[in-house]
Amino acid sequence: MISKPNFVKSISKRALVLAILISFTSALVVPQVVSAQEEGGSIFSVIRGIFTTSTDNNEEVTDFPVAESRTPRKITWVTVTAYSSTVDQCDSTPCITANGFDLCKAYAESELADTIAANFLKFGTQVRLPEISNTKVLVVRDRMNTKYNGQNRIDIWMPTREMAQNFGVKRIKMEIF
Repeated sequence: MISKPNFVKSISKRALVLAILISFTSALVVPQVVSAQEEGGSIFSVIRGIFTTSTDNNEEVTDFPVAESRTPRKITWVTVTAYSSTVDQCDSTPCITANGFDLCKAYAESELADTIAANFLKFGTQVRLPEISNTKVLVVRDRMNTKYNGQNRIDIWMPTREMAQNFGVKRIKMEIF
């Protein structure tokens, strides 16, 4: 019996897996596309349906949940301070956060002040501080000095130094989403 070379066996296995994946995907998508086209829709209506849900009274909802309606994945106690965009509190580019977000530009355009610095959370993590504001969602965009590594400590960005100083230091509960 003649044996196939290993690379041929490998290609045959890959082709089989690919064929199964294509068959499976086609079985799921094609009926929905055909159904959408029969109803006068298109493939785009199928894709839109992925991001749309219906409520009990058949109203379409296309918004993603906001923090007020979400359950936090974790609740922890943190020490909270505040900072502003000054060279003595930051670095030589005080308006630019550690992930490249321009705080000063965002605030000038829309009075957006929703940035926090935290060393123990990933960039983009959303948090809420119910004792300060039950509805405002803050986003991790900056880092603190490394001396705060390993501590549950966050710094809230504020537009002015005076606001940051008046905030003081607080120990409060933080909801992480």
